[in-house]
Amino acid sequence: MDKFIIKPSIEPTNDYDKAKNEFIQACISINKLSPQEKERLFNELVTQSSISAFIDFINHCR
Repeated sequence: MDKFIIKPSIEPTNDYDKAKNEFIQACISINKLSPQEKERLFNELVTQSSISAFIDFINHCR
């Protein structure tokens, strides 16, 4: 478990503020990645989005 840090956090109860904070944190994390890691992440997200869209399409066709 050496790839994780355990730390206490305070998180908003409002869904909008929570999403905003998570988006900002994601941007900060992405900026820390190397160009190769950014490309890998992009490819993984695009693939996952494509799979999710396909599953949604199949589910709506029933």
